[in-house]
Amino acid sequence: MIEVKNVVKKYGKVEVLKNSSFNINKGEIVGLVGNNDVGKSTVMKSIMTFIKINSGEILIDGKDIYKNREYLLENTSSVIEIAGFYPELTGYEHLKLIRDIRGVSEEAINELIEFIDIGKNLNKRTSTYSLGMKQRLAIAIAILSTKSVLILDEPTNGLDQKSIFRLIKILNKCK
Repeated sequence: MIEVKNVVKKYGKVEVLKNSSFNINKGEIVGLVGNNDVGKSTVMKSIMTFIKINSGEILIDGKDIYKNREYLLENTSSVIEIAGFYPELTGYEHLKLIRDIRGVSEEAINELIEFIDIGKNLNKRTSTYSLGMKQRLAIAIAILSTKSVLILDEPTNGLDQKSIFRLIKILNKCK
């Protein structure tokens, strides 16, 4: 469960998050919808501790994430903004790296390879990938890496309609 309690985040004098509070229960898929510059990405970056909040509390499974960073790192993963990859590694080598670090099964990787749908490009360097291919690979890596909480900022960015439907299907399966 994610609990955001009375969170305030200011950039200079501009208050982007004003006593924001909400809960997300285990198994829920939640989308933040709103105009540009209303704080959607700021909420996600705050939950992942990429930025520090001015006041309030953010808890994951009852633990304050700013005081329990290790718990946060072990139980969450995210794709926020454009993902960075080792340009000399292939897509498959990136997936194998996560498999080895996180102890993920080969079956899980193969299932996500279907989602990635980059076919012959799976064994090409990620430096040659299009935006959509990089986005699909980043989401697959995030899914493989997470145990509890997955945060995706603009997950459909660069994806075609077919990939968006596949993303929805795989996220529903992960709940």
